[in-house]
Amino acid sequence: MVTMLASETGRMPRLSKADEAVNVIASLIKAGRPGDQLPRESELAKLAGVSRVTLREALDRLWYEGRIVRQWGLGTFIADPTPAADQPPVRNIYVSVRGVMPLVEDIRNQGHEANLAGFLLERWSTPGWVGAEIDGSDQIWRVTRCLAIDGVPAILIRDYLALEYDGVAVDPVALSDLGTDLARFLSARGVRLVKHESVMDAVLCDQDSARLLDLPTGSPVLRARQRAIADTGEVAACADIYYRSDVFSTVLVRTVRD
Repeated sequence: MVTMLASETGRMPRLSKADEAVNVIASLIKAGRPGDQLPRESELAKLAGVSRVTLREALDRLWYEGRIVRQWGLGTFIADPTPAADQPPVRNIYVSVRGVMPLVEDIRNQGHEANLAGFLLERWSTPGWVGAEIDGSDQIWRVTRCLAIDGVPAILIRDYLALEYDGVAVDPVALSDLGTDLARFLSARGVRLVKHESVMDAVLCDQDSARLLDLPTGSPVLRARQRAIADTGEVAACADIYYRSDVFSTVLVRTVRD
């Protein structure tokens, strides 16, 4: 997921060259049909106004997402977007170690609708694992958001935020707007995130989470327990993120060195 983080002034930097190249190629994919061959790399680089190195980064990203097929010696072709019978509707979302893009943008860029199916803001007793990461009181903001993909509850996000940053109280209600992700929200309050660290494991859905995800209690889901780290090196926020694997899944791609 590659896009910029908010700057410390709260203004968003411009898209990177690789992002721009992805958008250009994505428009060609949208205009074409599965099996159509894309122009040669030199032509794509010229069309996107980027170097060959940057163009290859963009192609790698689209390949990881399953939107193109690359055949050695033949070229690059538009992939068939229809998922196999055993695959969820949103097969894979590209995650880059070099940046963080709002998840909603990733989903929409792949041609799916994303909307907020539920939002709840609560002052909450600080969970033990969060208290070990964020210095503060025994009270914290718990922001619950349920993201629906094509009308189906798919991802449940529970962000844990301090009640104040640098002595200034915060009101996380702005996170009810899908256009405001955590990085942008905190940046506007003087906290610049530089990375997310997540531990992912399979868990059984508790009653409350199952209700929001429209699942039977005890259903298996993938959970990412996430730490949002600021440029100071401190943990600025934490999150528990639950994914319905029958609607959304991620694919880890490890490429072989030449």
